[in-house]
Amino acid sequence: MAVTERLALPYADLHGDALPAAPAPGHARLMAAHQLPQRWQGRRQFTVVDTGFGSGQTFLATWAAWRADPARSRRLTFVAFAPHPWHPEDLRRHHTAGPHPDLARALIDQWPLPCRGPHLRHFDDGRVTLLLWLDDVATALASADTPFDACHLAGLDPAASPPTLIQHLARQARPGATVACDRDAASVRDALTASGATLAHAADRPPGAMLHGTWTGDQAAPARPTRSVAVLGAGLAGCSVARALARHGVAVTVFDPAAHAASGASAAPRMVVRPWLTRRPTTASNLSVQGFLHAVTAYRGHPAWQPCGVHQRSKPGDAPLRMAAALAEQGWPAGLLRQISAPDADPAWFEAVHGGALDAAAWCAAQLDHPDIDVRLSHAPTLARLHGRFDAVVIACAGATPAVLGRSLPLSRTRGQTTTVAAAALHDLHTVRCGDGYVAPLPGGRAVVGASYDRDDDPEVRPQSHLENLDRLQRLTGAALTAADVTAGWVGFRAAWPDRLPAVGALDGLNGPDGLDGLDAQEPPGPVWLASGYASRGAVWAPLLGEVLAAQMLQRPVPLARDLQHALRATRFIGGDAPGRG
Repeated sequence: MAVTERLALPYADLHGDALPAAPAPGHARLMAAHQLPQRWQGRRQFTVVDTGFGSGQTFLATWAAWRADPARSRRLTFVAFAPHPWHPEDLRRHHTAGPHPDLARALIDQWPLPCRGPHLRHFDDGRVTLLLWLDDVATALASADTPFDACHLAGLDPAASPPTLIQHLARQARPGATVACDRDAASVRDALTASGATLAHAADRPPGAMLHGTWTGDQAAPARPTRSVAVLGAGLAGCSVARALARHGVAVTVFDPAAHAASGASAAPRMVVRPWLTRRPTTASNLSVQGFLHAVTAYRGHPAWQPCGVHQRSKPGDAPLRMAAALAEQGWPAGLLRQISAPDADPAWFEAVHGGALDAAAWCAAQLDHPDIDVRLSHAPTLARLHGRFDAVVIACAGATPAVLGRSLPLSRTRGQTTTVAAAALHDLHTVRCGDGYVAPLPGGRAVVGASYDRDDDPEVRPQSHLENLDRLQRLTGAALTAADVTAGWVGFRAAWPDRLPAVGALDGLNGPDGLDGLDAQEPPGPVWLASGYASRGAVWAPLLGEVLAAQMLQRPVPLARDLQHALRATRFIGGDAPGRG
């Protein structure tokens, strides 16, 4: 999502009984046009693109057909576009008497807020994935990485959209990808032919058959499939990548030098999960919103997740009216963020409705509990020792990244100390409060307060940092506590790049004598990937970026726009192309 675009989209204009009638059954024709189920049988992965999601009928029918086929692909990915998403209640009424009520309920249960951009949803224990882009299809395709095997052209205006849209699709079609369209319009046929598609002749199609064809393409298949991956680091970043890869059927081995997972910054007593409030949209705030929307879906229902909401305090004297106007201009949906104090209050308070707090260590442990994930704690192998044992390596060990790569990097370490307190004054605290720091409620009238920002490497809990946190607590809650109310403290270290954005992606070109330390130039270790520098937003970013990195590694549809992928590229501080701030 470009930083100039409004965040929210309007729901489709459907109300009550004014729902459109269900279209005539056409799924059998669609399956025949794409030579399904034969083409997905025996495959590890099959991806379908639908340019017009509508009520989701094609998705539900495809999912049902995949379920019913005992020879189906191991996994099904469905990528779809919806510029005006349906309201969930309209969806519920529409599918009440539909042919797939159980699948429809699962879809509606995970229906996203109407926020522009990609929304990733998993079904059937991760074997079925829906990547739903809420945006104009031509706009979204221009920024999407969606390699696919079959494409259904739906909801097109033959007079306006085909040429550009179909060119975007043709560039991402896998060799042999099929295309089908209900409308046999000359403009669609011409655009498909110009894009390199070979169309079935009208004389060869039975009456009523769809316009369909095939892109032969010239893309080379991956020379070496990625079926085993080593992940270095068992914190939020590493566990998220490991689980995303395992969901795709990859065998993952996670290494960590500590005796237990989440031993570093991910061991904080609580992490706050909220979108980042800014007066103007930036790369970081856009990533924050998309990460937040994905994270609260990923965490939902897990014992480690505390969906208590987050109240955020603006800075005193920070022109709250101007902040409120900026948020309205950006188009924040009320279901995501709303002002809860008086309009002229100073400071003003805003609520992230779906926000909360996370026990990251507990969540990390749950992510590693998967049959395709092998955990090797108290192990810290070098990249050289991993050579030949795995198809790829992911470095996800935060501040240890320079040591693993054997080079000096501009990756800063910032000390953060939290303070756990217990007092009667906190029994009524049921919501996370943020401003200069945060206060997260714990059971039994306790709370964790944090966190300090210290430029030193002291791992010990310091009384002075406790006092600073107690000052934060008073500003956020009004509770004046003393050192006698402190029950525990914790210290961790945040790792951050100069632009405060994470580094996620491939470390291309770093093998050899001037690249990765200790490796023979003639025997590179295979692809090396990086997930590092999440700073203080690991709980917001990690689940989404784990999916992003897994998709990039496996050449699957990526749930992040291309401009954001570029902003996060792993080589921007390691390969010399230093970016400007976003």
